[in-house]
Amino acid sequence: LQGATVNTYLLEKVRLVDRHANERNYHIFYELLAGIRSNARDKDRLLLESCTPHHFKLTASPSNTYRRRDAVSDEAAYHNMRHAMSAIRMDQEQQLDVMEVVSSLLHLSNITFLSHSQSDACTLDADNHHLPCALELLGVSLLHLQDALTTHSIQVGNELLIKSLSLERCTKALEARTQTKHL
Repeated sequence: LQGATVNTYLLEKVRLVDRHANERNYHIFYELLAGIRSNARDKDRLLLESCTPHHFKLTASPSNTYRRRDAVSDEAAYHNMRHAMSAIRMDQEQQLDVMEVVSSLLHLSNITFLSHSQSDACTLDADNHHLPCALELLGVSLLHLQDALTTHSIQVGNELLIKSLSLERCTKALEARTQTKHL
């Protein structure tokens, strides 16, 4: 490495889960989806077969805001990023590990919950086809993710109290996990 330039950007965590109607989410999501279209091996590894920005809550836009305002091609930007990763000696496996994090966030954004009428409790919607993708990419079990998103634990003295969360609180827990996974 003979030289480098560092750019600093302000990345707002809240933008992952709540953005303005005419804004895109972070470019990396669109770049990934555009950049792997022609790479079957990466699409398979990242569990993004036949996926476009329309398929994910993180990237879907009611106002059809999918194009960059700077006229940069998402596909070209993805390939430039992968080239830059290679330039700093990240091998293909390491690069795909990073892309797995990005892909896991896309799938996490589509996870849904089932509210149980007899109580205020919720569970993960096991029929949601994004759930197994998120579990595989994150490397966690269904039980672990279920506990993390649908319950709250409180240590009182020597006793551990576990409280089920409401649908609204489960949704907020998912948003919080998405934001912390990102950073």
